[in-house]
Amino acid sequence: MEEEKKKEKLFGIKALFQYFSSDLDKIAEGEAAIAINNEEIIISQQFKEPYIIKLIDILETSPVDYKVFLPLSPNGKLIISELGYEYENFLRILKDARNEILAKYLLMEEKVIRKNIKAEFSYLEAQGAAAESGNCNITVYETGLSMLPDNGKILRMAYCEIMDITEGDYKITITSESGQKLELSKMGYEFDAFKKTLSDTINALDMFAQSLVMELDPSLDTLTTRKIARLLRDGKAAMKKDIEQYSAQVWKSLEKKIEKAGVAPEYKYLKTLSHENQIAIGLKQGLMGSMTSDYIWFLMPIYGIDPKKPGNAIAMEAVPVGNEANKDEAKAELPVSDKLIKMAKDMQKNMAASLQMGKEAQASMGKMQEIPQFKTPPNSKEQDIGLNGEYGEKAAGDEKQPEEESKGKATYFFKILKRADYPKPENLTGLESEVEKLIKKINKAMISINFRREPIYIEDEKLYYPENFKYKFAISKIAELREIREKFIGRAIHLSFNSWKAGIEGLLKFNVSTIEEKARFKKYQ
Repeated sequence: MEEEKKKEKLFGIKALFQYFSSDLDKIAEGEAAIAINNEEIIISQQFKEPYIIKLIDILETSPVDYKVFLPLSPNGKLIISELGYEYENFLRILKDARNEILAKYLLMEEKVIRKNIKAEFSYLEAQGAAAESGNCNITVYETGLSMLPDNGKILRMAYCEIMDITEGDYKITITSESGQKLELSKMGYEFDAFKKTLSDTINALDMFAQSLVMELDPSLDTLTTRKIARLLRDGKAAMKKDIEQYSAQVWKSLEKKIEKAGVAPEYKYLKTLSHENQIAIGLKQGLMGSMTSDYIWFLMPIYGIDPKKPGNAIAMEAVPVGNEANKDEAKAELPVSDKLIKMAKDMQKNMAASLQMGKEAQASMGKMQEIPQFKTPPNSKEQDIGLNGEYGEKAAGDEKQPEEESKGKATYFFKILKRADYPKPENLTGLESEVEKLIKKINKAMISINFRREPIYIEDEKLYYPENFKYKFAISKIAELREIREKFIGRAIHLSFNSWKAGIEGLLKFNVSTIEEKARFKKYQ
């Protein structure tokens, strides 16, 4: 019953439909009442059982000759026709509802800055690969750009991964650090607004990162500040050796933030096990502005030249850091760096507020014209906000996390090499480069899932529980998430320092003693 309350009818009409279980097998057709809610299309015929099609099972929306063709997963298709004057409304609301549910299931639930931008696209995954092209719908989020082509293969490009953006002939070309290239064009009157929104949103993140660096080392010049900020952009964890080539003080200040966050003994212990130059630290801005904390997180590579000694792992931990600038704001004049951080957050807040005003104006006009409008789900404020799934700040959808995790912290561990490969001496000589590759993958995965941890550690059988289906869907679509799940060893829960330390010792010994690749350490789970 609780699930039913979350479903909101967005559109309804009488039309013709054809439903195929395969390309050739038509199992139903005729006139029906067709309703769209924020999760499903429901087709109801008089005196017959309804057909309920999940929006996430629609592979693409293909309008042809005023008919809407909907190929379905894993097979079958739905054709809807005779929509009359409501054809455009039906198609728009269907696409919007599907975009919304895909974003939710791909864990993109964060502030939307601007959405429903229609464009043509050309996308190149990597050099040498065939380019994809077509029409798409663009959403500008607070930390990334989402593009949903009509063929349904959704793409999210995090701003921290963008290497270059160029403009020319009413076309925007975006190139990522990993070589992806996205070209967007034919946006019409939306082009200038999209360009400004994208630039302002990225600038707000860059301002936050540069302001953070200025706080960490006030003596830095502008160019050096920009270089370090690029390493730490939007929460990316940067290695000690990369930061210290510009400023040793920035690294020391990051370690002091870890100390102030209350995990100094744990960090110092892990540091004794780790290769210090490859330790990586990042600071992630809270996804809900002043409502949530910023988080500092770190990655600690643990390995050696003796494969029998505990190792072959990277440890990961994230802890909230108090916003000291906010606490002191009423008492004293803020330093320049804190003013800039506040300014960056205010920019993000103002962009979100402007979007909300636009929504309200559109809704008012819709009521006056009696045209069905796409509605924001009533529970949209109860977002699964990622990092706030631990430390007593539960995220919506994460209410059933293990009790010990909702009360305290946990350290997560990932394999560097396959267990069958780690004992071979020849594989240990080049382990440094493997560690750095894995740090990049963990960075990308954590950014892709907005720093949630549950999709990493949740067991396969629990993915089939209704409340975890969004994680199952995300895992099927996000390659980096699948990879770090495969590398996940287990967790050590912070019930006490001694029990946590014992858990780590047991986990690391387990990791080099078992030969079963998929085995996870279970003692503290």
